[in-house]
Amino acid sequence: RQLKHLLGQKALAKYRKHNNQTELKESLHWLEFASSMGLVRPRALLAHNYYVAKTLPYDLKESNKQLQIAHRAEDLYADFLVLKYTALGLNDRNLGTKVSTKHLLPEFALAVKTGDVYMKNAYAWLLFFDKNFPEAIEWFKKSAALGDSDSQFTLGKLYQNGALPGLEKDIEMAKKMFQDSAQQGNVHAINALAKLADEKGN
Repeated sequence: RQLKHLLGQKALAKYRKHNNQTELKESLHWLEFASSMGLVRPRALLAHNYYVAKTLPYDLKESNKQLQIAHRAEDLYADFLVLKYTALGLNDRNLGTKVSTKHLLPEFALAVKTGDVYMKNAYAWLLFFDKNFPEAIEWFKKSAALGDSDSQFTLGKLYQNGALPGLEKDIEMAKKMFQDSAQQGNVHAINALAKLADEKGN
């Protein structure tokens, strides 16, 4: 059991500290290995990475499959992902959830103090779902500045639409955010940049 715990900690540390595509790819191998040993948080992170598709191929079905297992084990990050997938219409397995945004917010307010950028991104989304848009934007900006590709892409969409109070439409900022995210391999940002270029061409 102690060896299993150490393996999980190493996998999470590898993922937490990756700075480039090569290190991310290595960290995902560690997450896959830890998941095969029955560790839950690595599995939830794998689910997330099958969706953002920075190194793993985009596979929403596999993402939902991994998420279902982690969610049943009542992992905090998996609970957040179920809420996010449901809100964004990405949930293809009718996972349901035992918790609400209001329930998760206090737990994530504590969790963000650990410094894990993916938890900061999750906290930003929870604030967004709670319609606390000013704070959500600030946390998206914080995690984007730390290199979180999902936060960068999300800010890009928010700048592109300009639909939130305190965040005016700014196509140049949207493009910059998409570029930052795309440089990390985020397939959604790559597609958004292609669409912008196509619109500009027309």
